[in-house]
Amino acid sequence: MVIHLENCRNIAEIRHNSEKCIVLNWAKDVTGEFSVELRVQLEHQRGLIAMLANNVTAVDANVEKIGMDERDGRVSVVQLVVSVRDRVHLARVIKKLRTLKGVAGITRVRS
Repeated sequence: MVIHLENCRNIAEIRHNSEKCIVLNWAKDVTGEFSVELRVQLEHQRGLIAMLANNVTAVDANVEKIGMDERDGRVSVVQLVVSVRDRVHLARVIKKLRTLKGVAGITRVRS
């Protein structure tokens, strides 16, 4: 499924074909928390996983799942699933994680 703006020229030909195009409206007030997967590259450092979790909770988010793959002897990749309220909250989580010494990079995993 691909979502386009109403005035997008890419859907001009199929706009009136009900089998290929439907109208979609977003809710104005969305509440709740959403799970987001982050991939965090870490330099090996004692206690860094605990610091990751502490920084997530420090900005009022929750760690739902955590996993780790070792790339080489110096760098690990942590898959971190966090629950956030919205994009602004997610940005605060990522910003807080980037303050940690030893965090080499953070990317959001989109499904």
